[in-house]
Amino acid sequence: MQFNVKKKNKVMDGYLLRALILGIILFIWGCREAEEKRVYFSNLVDGAKVHSPFRLKMNSENLVIDSANKGMDKGHGYFQLFIEPAEAILHPQASEFRLNFFEGQREAIVNLPKGEHFLTLLFVQGNHVSVNPPIFQKIRINVVAENNCKIRFMVTG
Repeated sequence: MQFNVKKKNKVMDGYLLRALILGIILFIWGCREAEEKRVYFSNLVDGAKVHSPFRLKMNSENLVIDSANKGMDKGHGYFQLFIEPAEAILHPQASEFRLNFFEGQREAIVNLPKGEHFLTLLFVQGNHVSVNPPIFQKIRINVVAENNCKIRFMVTG
């Protein structure tokens, strides 16, 4: 009985090639999770000088911004905005002021007094908890002129 070694090798080569292709496909599929997720202010940069009130535009990459009541789907959530120092808004005992955009809003009108402020945009899941590790952007802005408007914040969309 004689075995055809060449034919057997061709069959094995075919299996190895299929296994290699499948491995590459699975690797690429798994790398989808590795896409960078980020949140950012699309109309402000760190160190920006603004006149108050000003429009704040919030955006994200590789995340779904949606209403908090939609649940806890992976990669879905809403924005929280932290403003420091808070004494300009609330009272001197507070270190920061937080705004929740529960309905998935991406814009707000913010009215802050003159001076330096730190804005932190944070991605939060539907259960109102940040993902781990947190996805955020923190910038410093300087309000150079202010309007005497009594409304501090207005969510616009």
